[in-house]
Amino acid sequence: MKEKKSEWSSCPVYNAISELFSNEAIRHLLRAKKEILLAFRSLIDAKLEKLEELSEEKKKAEKIKVE
Repeated sequence: MKEKKSEWSSCPVYNAISELFSNEAIRHLLRAKKEILLAFRSLIDAKLEKLEELSEEKKKAEKIKVE
């Protein structure tokens, strides 16, 4: 069965990977790209939330006695 030419076939990284992995493995990796991106988004969002929490803690006013 002849493989359909991929939209990625002009990418040198894809070509290097395709020499190492089977066509089935490559199909799985390409399908997983959305999940990988979502995982990175989740990591970035968590870090941003932590930075925002730290920023809010610094914004709290401190009572100072003035004479």
